[in-house]
Amino acid sequence: MRYAAVDQRGLKIFVYSKHKTVSGILLSVGGVRALDRADMEGIGLALRQAFSGYQTGVPDQRHSAVRGWPELFAAAGVRSWTEYGKGAKSLSAKLQDGLVTLNPWKNIGGRFRFEPLKGFDRTVPEKSPDRDLGAAVIAALGDAQ
Repeated sequence: MRYAAVDQRGLKIFVYSKHKTVSGILLSVGGVRALDRADMEGIGLALRQAFSGYQTGVPDQRHSAVRGWPELFAAAGVRSWTEYGKGAKSLSAKLQDGLVTLNPWKNIGGRFRFEPLKGFDRTVPEKSPDRDLGAAVIAALGDAQ
């Protein structure tokens, strides 16, 4: 199983890997790919690359939400989680057994706070062309609130 996430702010898409800490918590740190919303092929490829960057056994650390995430903030042109979260949409992505599952989230405000939406999961075969995977990401972000 591998994890990644995708956010949307305006017409920009941000794709990044998730990493599992030694205590089992999923953490987002490091590089972020920023793409135009219309770049379906690029979004699909970026998601595949994010899955490839997934790591387990990462040392536990204070959650990045506490201190900020310089790479994400720079890509989005913002200075804080509060600014980043305004109007943002988000989804989690999981790769398991040849299937990519996309789960949209609901923005509940505050410092980039989201919760998963039940019943909106979309599943796409891992071997789908990048363009189709990117289109599925955009469709799932359309379900996000």
